[in-house]
Amino acid sequence: MKITLYQIIPEPENRYLIFSDLRSVRAVSGGHVPAEIYEAVFSGDLDIAVPRNAKNKMDQELAELEAVYVRFNVSHPEGFRGRSMTMSDVVEVIRSEKESRFFFCDRFGFEEIAFEKEKADFGRL
Repeated sequence: MKITLYQIIPEPENRYLIFSDLRSVRAVSGGHVPAEIYEAVFSGDLDIAVPRNAKNKMDQELAELEAVYVRFNVSHPEGFRGRSMTMSDVVEVIRSEKESRFFFCDRFGFEEIAFEKEKADFGRL
């Protein structure tokens, strides 16, 4: 599974949004998740073993995202440049060069969001 993990840049003006839920981030950001306050802290392939017994594609994706969450909290992959994964982080799931989806790590699970990755900082990768 190829992913990029984005975390809020720990600058003084952003600190109040780190560890915030999606509703709070949208409330102070005009209804969207502002990619310009995020930095990419990992990009690469993860070897994640998720049983293929999900009832549908959405259940399978959620199981994969939960496995990503566990990986970034239990056994950080090589090349990871951030803190343990938590609420307010964004996961880009890269299916192909032309197909990516973005998921916000929320209070309970993940929610798919629009995210302008071109505005994020890639300097630490």
